[in-house]
Amino acid sequence: MQCFGLHAQNGIEPFLNMIRHLDYKPMTAAEVAAFPDKSLRFGFTYRTFIADQSRYLPWLAVQCRDLGIMFRQQSVSRLEDLASEFDAVINCCGLGARQLLGDEAVQPIRGQVIRVKAPWVRDTTIHQTADGAAYIIPQVDCVVLGGTFQEGDWNRNVSEHDSRAIRDNCQRAVPSLRHAVEPAVQVGLRPKRTSGVRLEAEVFPTADQSTSGTSAGGEHHDRGNRPGGGLFVVHNYAHGGCGVTMHQGCAEEAAAIMQQWLSEQLHYGIRPVLGQRGATTTKAKL
Repeated sequence: MQCFGLHAQNGIEPFLNMIRHLDYKPMTAAEVAAFPDKSLRFGFTYRTFIADQSRYLPWLAVQCRDLGIMFRQQSVSRLEDLASEFDAVINCCGLGARQLLGDEAVQPIRGQVIRVKAPWVRDTTIHQTADGAAYIIPQVDCVVLGGTFQEGDWNRNVSEHDSRAIRDNCQRAVPSLRHAVEPAVQVGLRPKRTSGVRLEAEVFPTADQSTSGTSAGGEHHDRGNRPGGGLFVVHNYAHGGCGVTMHQGCAEEAAAIMQQWLSEQLHYGIRPVLGQRGATTTKAKL
């Protein structure tokens, strides 16, 4: 999909470094001037894909089930309680880490978006000016207009003030959106951690243990990689507003940490419990 980045001033080089391999092209002054907002001074285009989560997540679930993975929903108050059934867990609890792990570094970033019917809009536009930021992202059966990035805000209710700001900012970038039909407004909380994504291993002692190995970067030691090492946990949470962008890379890294642990267990002659037909996934409902 073609994407436009439009800004009132230059100063986004760190972002540009991430997209230079995506057919990135700076826009000429004449191309920028063709947009209705005359405060714009800088622009660029690139090509990327858009993941419609309402379809992508169900598709991923089907792929998992085809591999024999089972889904089970239950309440979990302590990860240690899972040790009676499993030897290892991948923890993707998001904001639930505050309750499940006492990780108060995890905070919400409130996001509000409007989904509209505007089939004539086929390009993604990121629009940043002194009056505010806007993003316009076409999906399969709607166009997503956003949005807000309100750190520390737990409010899940729709704000009409935010809706007006979103409409104004998006219509400034694409005036034809004034004719869009607005079927839905949505609010969600993104899990952010002040020290960044938590992607590392930790070993939780079980009831009959008092010591365990822990890790700050995926490595484990002491009893953590030998018989009786407790519940092995790979944490993978707090991706902020970049979950879609980072999900595959983080999943691959989490899987690599788990694979290393499994190899070590087999080295010691242990066959860890992975559930029926390969793996069991537990969704913590907090």
